[in-house]
Amino acid sequence: MRSDDNDPHRALRDAVRALCAEFPVEYFRKVKELLKDDGVMATAREHHAKAVKTEEQRLNQPKAPLQIDFYDSGSESLFENTNK
Repeated sequence: MRSDDNDPHRALRDAVRALCAEFPVEYFRKVKELLKDDGVMATAREHHAKAVKTEEQRLNQPKAPLQIDFYDSGSESLFENTNK
């Protein structure tokens, strides 16, 4: 068991707990029943796998080269002496 003093996710856990407390117990019973249905779980797994694949593809795309515009709205270059 972890100590609450050392839990880096304590604020997140408290926020989720508070959010869940706003829902009636019956809501969680219905969700639990739905999750027992193999069709619902299969669909959930399929959507999760698709989301993970899409995210992996996004992360593996080559990055566009960094482009730096050294000019400000057509004014002098940032490297030029502006105290003429």
